[in-house]
Amino acid sequence: MTSCGVWPRAGSGECAAGSYCPAGSTSRTQTTCGDAEHYCPAGTVAPIAATPGYYTAGSDSASTRTVQVECERGYYCLKGQRFPCPAGKFGPDAGMFQATQCLPCDPGFVCPEASWAPRKTEETDNDVRECGSPSVFCAEGSATATLAETGYYTAG
Repeated sequence: MTSCGVWPRAGSGECAAGSYCPAGSTSRTQTTCGDAEHYCPAGTVAPIAATPGYYTAGSDSASTRTVQVECERGYYCLKGQRFPCPAGKFGPDAGMFQATQCLPCDPGFVCPEASWAPRKTEETDNDVRECGSPSVFCAEGSATATLAETGYYTAG
């Protein structure tokens, strides 16, 4: 609809990114997009819900997000927000959308938050490390090494 006082006016351009402009809008920034669960690229007439496995980005404010980005491995994304897999777990795939998709790390290894591999690898962006010395052990899903009790030793 393009009548006098209604957006878009001839030569005025489309609705600005981070905002949406339903029929009858009178401004390029008629209504802010809303929240992290939604994003609004330029020309949007209604907020778009983030796809599971994606988070919204493109602005410093959660209310004016302009794009969605696929969740990186080591993270899961739900309702437009990105969450790290907790320490002791890893997220092997991009696009994960549930915390239950984060899996326990291998025995003998310590996995920090946002790990994407179950054990140490040669890749420089992998922060998983071996358990450590003979005085400690790391069970499956370890976030930290556990000190062996007095009178016991570790093997393996």
